[in-house]
Amino acid sequence: MQKVAGRLIRVCKFRELVDYSSGLVLQTQLAQRVSQGEPDALLLLQHRSVYTIGKRGSLKDFKSSQEDVRKLGADVVSVARGGEVTFHGPGQLVLYPIVNLKRLKLGARAYVESLEDTVVQLAAAYGIHAEGRQKGRTGVWTEDRKLAAIGLQFQKHMFCKPEELL
Repeated sequence: MQKVAGRLIRVCKFRELVDYSSGLVLQTQLAQRVSQGEPDALLLLQHRSVYTIGKRGSLKDFKSSQEDVRKLGADVVSVARGGEVTFHGPGQLVLYPIVNLKRLKLGARAYVESLEDTVVQLAAAYGIHAEGRQKGRTGVWTEDRKLAAIGLQFQKHMFCKPEELL
């Protein structure tokens, strides 16, 4: 446990690559604990190569067949978040905050904006100019490149299974 802004948070760091399905199971388990009153949690990990397909995506979004993608060593997984197709893989840090928003007295929009602001501030600390909340774009951008994608799933006032924050 670590103390952040006066609150205890369970921080789980993984040194090894985590397959996407195992990560989802862990998120579900931690979300259950948080819903029962345990402290919020933050998972920090890298996935084995995987393409996740959100609600607006489909296999038609791939230029190659699903079989060809798998031959290259990547899995393909449909997920509950919004959005289209997103790649996760080695060298890409993925954060999964599992937060009880009711405890924080935050709505979904305010929470998403706070995540975007955090990424923008972190980028600035490294001398990178980035912006969130751009018209027609989701996530955080640096000029014409996406720096961070934010894919979330909310349940009963609790941010339950954070699909991705890159």
